Amino acid sequence: MFILSELSDTIPIAPNTFAYDPAIAVKDSINKKYANKLIPSVGLALLFYDILTCGEGKIKWGDGLVWHKVTFRLIVFAPIAGEVMVGTVHSSTEQHVRVSMGFFSDIYIPKHALAPYTFFDHEDNAFFMVADIEEVDPDQLDPNKKDPFKSDKETQRLYIYKKDTIRFRVSSLQWQEVEPLPPNVRDKPREIDPETGLPKEMSQEEADAKEAQREQEAGLKIVASIEEQGLGNPEWWANT
Repeated sequence: MFILSELSDTIPIAPNTFAYDPAIAVKDSINKKYANKLIPSVGLALLFYDILTCGEGKIKWGDGLVWHKVTFRLIVFAPIAGEVMVGTVHSSTEQHVRVSMGFFSDIYIPKHALAPYTFFDHEDNAFFMVADIEEVDPDQLDPNKKDPFKSDKETQRLYIYKKDTIRFRVSSLQWQEVEPLPPNVRDKPREIDPETGLPKEMSQEEADAKEAQREQEAGLKIVASIEEQGLGNPEWWANT
């Protein structure tokens, strides 16, 4: 999940940091440039680790900065296909469950990669699996289970709710080249409700559209699965 990644770059040191220890000034400049940034084909840079080499500083005409050629290591979030991880359900649409690790929230479990006999409940805006349906002979199946929405909500449905803990297996990492939207589109304010004077609440259709847009704009998208036994909500398997 986490790796040490070695990088080389030319790092600028600003004049207002000249009084600091050079190692600290270089470290702070690296953190400012890389922390919480995606490094293409590597992963999400989380934290500076150490400096391996640092060249003599050079001043370019016109900017007043001191530039150092530095080789350094960063702690990077870079899961591999097949790795099992645990996160928290961030949101759900009819197309997927989105999972957050706290520091990274572009993990998607597509509908086809959910557990067998999983259905979407529009009232709760959440997926649920009908418990034990795969262990029953279809010819002997309880009539209520033939229609999953007639199953008992308390005893026969295993829901995937927002903020639930979920265990999943990484299927793939997908890097996407994304062009940022214009500010007038990206930061468009919400319509004001004339009765309350407050921004109108987002409809479910708007929320789903926003989720779809986020997925398209993710520089790094992790696709995952919970089809296997032992995956999904850990509480499902607590007594097995």
